[in-house]
Amino acid sequence: NSIGPVFGTASANTKQIEDHYNVLPTYYDPYAQNRLVTFLDNHDKNRFMSSGLANNNLSRLANALSFLYSSRGIPCLYQGTEQAFNGGTSPNNREDVFDGQYEQGPSAGDNFSMTHAAFRHVAQLNNFRRLYPALRTGTHINRWNNNSGPGLFAYARRLDTQEVLVVLNTAGSNQTMPDRASLYPPGTVMVNLFNTNETITVTAATNTPSITVPGTSCKMFIARA
Repeated sequence: NSIGPVFGTASANTKQIEDHYNVLPTYYDPYAQNRLVTFLDNHDKNRFMSSGLANNNLSRLANALSFLYSSRGIPCLYQGTEQAFNGGTSPNNREDVFDGQYEQGPSAGDNFSMTHAAFRHVAQLNNFRRLYPALRTGTHINRWNNNSGPGLFAYARRLDTQEVLVVLNTAGSNQTMPDRASLYPPGTVMVNLFNTNETITVTAATNTPSITVPGTSCKMFIARA
């Protein structure tokens, strides 16, 4: 499982995600490859926010959730992840959202908070998937990865004339991706869905310009029109 080292501890290279995608045709029928259920954690795994993984780092959780909801497959969110629960080995990872068993730290008591930063981020990502079909069923087109350690992982999700460009940065410092090919014609203005005041313009060479992403964060661009 690449999620833990790539996004949880943020210690591994991002190329292994692309390597995983590249071997899917070996093991899965073409009809099934984009229908695999994906997840960050579940009742059989230490929670993503536990001490051995993200260790309560909300920025890493937000980055991993951005990947989960924009990448290939059917995202599955384990209850409590949207409240940043951090239980370790079973049964400590089976905390109840409402007052119940195995509770400690952020899971103690009733915890269905619709104002929690992680809850709001999940709601935003769900809305993106609702609005932009390319994020649900679009093909995956690799745009950039880092084979030497934490850093950028970028891909496009393309469906017909719609393309969403996702640029994730797992490193702690700013990283810049060089210009990359785009589906959209020159002059197209693309907007960052996480910050609609930020735009880029497709160049005359039909490329997106270089894009700088702050440490442990994500940008997601789509044509403004």
